[in-house]
Amino acid sequence: MPSPTLNMAHVDRPLTNMSIAYMQSATGFVFNRVFPLVYVEKESDKYYVFDIETFLRGRARRRADGTESAGGGYKLSTDSYSLGDPFAFHKDVTKRERDNADKPLDPDRNATDFVTQNILITAEEEWVGNFFKPGVWDGQKIGGDTTPFWNDYASSNPITAVADARLWIWKNTGRKPNKFTVDPTTDEVLKNHPLILDRTEGQVIDANVLAKLFEVDEYLVAGGVHRTGAEGVGTGDFIAGKHALLSYAAPNPAKEMPSCGYTFAKTGSGVEGVDKGVRIARIPMDVLGIGTQRIEGELFINAKVTGQPLGFFFADIVEQVA
Repeated sequence: MPSPTLNMAHVDRPLTNMSIAYMQSATGFVFNRVFPLVYVEKESDKYYVFDIETFLRGRARRRADGTESAGGGYKLSTDSYSLGDPFAFHKDVTKRERDNADKPLDPDRNATDFVTQNILITAEEEWVGNFFKPGVWDGQKIGGDTTPFWNDYASSNPITAVADARLWIWKNTGRKPNKFTVDPTTDEVLKNHPLILDRTEGQVIDANVLAKLFEVDEYLVAGGVHRTGAEGVGTGDFIAGKHALLSYAAPNPAKEMPSCGYTFAKTGSGVEGVDKGVRIARIPMDVLGIGTQRIEGELFINAKVTGQPLGFFFADIVEQVA
């Protein structure tokens, strides 16, 4: 009688302690980190804006005895925000799918992660498309045109370039920039730039070291990725282009406090206190089969530039290498 083969002695089953999914960390997204969050009750409203000269011009004068003091006023206007429509996405999970799933699969958890990732990627794409591009900020340099490419190590000096931008923002607004946002390619170029290596002798160059070097509170890397092109044949890329943004953002929303931008978030939208900020709901969908649930995510935010002079943008600052 023949001996059993290996395939007869063992039936392949899915491992219960691992599976593979290309899911990225929420910390790689910057759409909710560059601008401060301000929570609002209404989907649209107004806010007051003091003219930029109000607190930056000295109008006081020495007063001779018995004469009136110098006096004046200031310009006050209003601007408005609108949340628009929320980001939303869903995945339906049937009872049959749930009942028949083998470990380690968890259809409800997998659907929640799938929905959350879709919303985060879309929110990052919108933020990058609106704010991390040329023509938005009052300060701007273009790589290879008005400033050398930073990966041209022989000609460029990112340290002095950022210092000049810092002084430009400071002298025009009275605020020293506190955030520096770059894409991953620019981040790698900076970490390997000879001048930066010389300045940071012997240190492992990370975000904290670069924040100190560039004199900002936060050095942010916009590390979100997405797939582009037709599904199944598309290619991956970073969402953010090869740019850098030096900016001043208010630490928290406050009265009479300038900020390069604000991210307006609906109170109770799920943003408070969490990095992901995506509210998840389970909606019965028995019309698709008894026990089916729709895992639906929603993110009710909208960002807006509120201080163009508080940003200095380095566009296409890394030369594309074939």
